[in-house]
Amino acid sequence: MKNPFVFGDVVKGEYFTNREDELKELTSDLSSGQNILLFSPRRYGKTSLIMKILDNLKKEGIIPIYVDLFRITSAHTFIKIYTAAITKATATRLDEAVQFLKTNFPSVVPKVVIKASEPTEFEFDFEAAKKDIDKVLDDLYELPQKIAAKRRKQLVVVFDEFQEITTLNLPIERSLRAKIQHHDKVAYCFMGSKRHLLDELFLDKNKPLYRIAKSVPLDKIKPEKLKIFIRSRFKSIDMAIGENLIDELLRLTACHPYYTQQLCHEIFNVCFSKKEANIITLKDIKIAKDKCISAQSYAYSTIWDGLAGKQKDLLLALTLNPEANIYSQEFLSEHELGAPATVQTAVKALEKKGLLDRANGSYSISDVFFEEWIKRKIA
Repeated sequence: MKNPFVFGDVVKGEYFTNREDELKELTSDLSSGQNILLFSPRRYGKTSLIMKILDNLKKEGIIPIYVDLFRITSAHTFIKIYTAAITKATATRLDEAVQFLKTNFPSVVPKVVIKASEPTEFEFDFEAAKKDIDKVLDDLYELPQKIAAKRRKQLVVVFDEFQEITTLNLPIERSLRAKIQHHDKVAYCFMGSKRHLLDELFLDKNKPLYRIAKSVPLDKIKPEKLKIFIRSRFKSIDMAIGENLIDELLRLTACHPYYTQQLCHEIFNVCFSKKEANIITLKDIKIAKDKCISAQSYAYSTIWDGLAGKQKDLLLALTLNPEANIYSQEFLSEHELGAPATVQTAVKALEKKGLLDRANGSYSISDVFFEEWIKRKIA
């Protein structure tokens, strides 16, 4: 029997968790040409959500272009990834793709890499002289608007993990804004998970991308909607789970989409191997939680060993007082954390490592099972 819960990859179809409100709002905004800044902590399901939206937009005749910037390390890789994304979205055959590149980048000689897969996939690399980089970038930024005008269709360009451009020594924000502010046939969606970097890019009045897009924070899924999803997915394979057990499950995962799917995935595995597989008990949930923590125990130990003393102290304090104002004198004194400036340094380091999330002025440990692992460490 197939597990009804999936985590770790882009979630599609029946495995996609209920986000009707976000789907409706973002589909409407992007189809209307509104630029969007979509941000949330890691593993909230941004990519799964945007892929669903792009599928919807494609059905409406809009050309969707998805650009994953997670791997960019230089101007060369940025151009390569963005060019490949545009080409794949607008050319269905290899000969079309090659012609597309020749037409739009005459100064670049493409190298085509064909992958042995079904359907056939191809990707591009190229060699460009350093003196040509600025010209190539300028042409690249203008390309979506040119395609939209030529094909008389609207385009939507999604930049996933957009904050990664801050790692490049390039004025990408300034040159990008100079182009896209005149693009009336293209909507841009900037996505990311590192809130402090996105704030610097889009909320600083001195930065080029200030207020270029409508800010849409992606929150946790509401408990009542998660309950419907959990109940229906277990029901689809004839497993019954009581309302009180769903409440306990969501308490353990703090309604975090990723960890909810992960825990439910393990609950299915635990129940499927026992005699009364169709009845879920509190014991099953506890066993599943232990399996989730145990599976990551080595990784958690490695992460913990790599933290500085004050970073560990702050995480320990948050496991004991998760709702506290971490800069309050009471919190600082109780946990012997030192001055607010010392805590701020620890916060920045933990945010950079993806271990701390900020929402509505409060901080929380991003991985609920890592938090439980820490609690057990100090028990």
